[in-house]
Amino acid sequence: MKFSFLSSLGDFYSKKLGLIMAFAWLVVEIVLRIHGVVDKPMIGATNIMFLSGLIMAVFSKEKTDDERFLAIRYFSFKTTMLIFILTVVAVYSFKYNVESIYYAIGTLIVYLMIYYFCVFFNPDFIFKENTIKSRKNSDYLFIMLAIIQVGFAMFWISEILKM
Repeated sequence: MKFSFLSSLGDFYSKKLGLIMAFAWLVVEIVLRIHGVVDKPMIGATNIMFLSGLIMAVFSKEKTDDERFLAIRYFSFKTTMLIFILTVVAVYSFKYNVESIYYAIGTLIVYLMIYYFCVFFNPDFIFKENTIKSRKNSDYLFIMLAIIQVGFAMFWISEILKM
């Protein structure tokens, strides 16, 4: 059985519909917070509806979907995931208290911003990722990451020994 419908993108009009829905639910949440309605289920429901509007906008096609948009989508996704991972590490390191739904909302907003910046400000976007890199550059990255990991391990071991 073929499950291609599970991995397909929505139609091009669902991007506009999703952005309109997300904006409407953002306005609803702002009004609820201004009027002092801090009921957890109400704010949670508006966050979920806002998130569903963003999901519709992110996972939809363009009117003319070609290789350029595939490259931009890939670049935006890759950059967004890097930013997301760095954000999670920073939040965990500095012990901020952030609800998990805001991670998803923030990630989708950053994805849309990167995507539209690439589409509008660089109409001739050609993303070429070189899979064959010079060995010198990749060695520096792995050496730097290894040194950071050894430093953290030594710090944690010293903290455990102090107890």
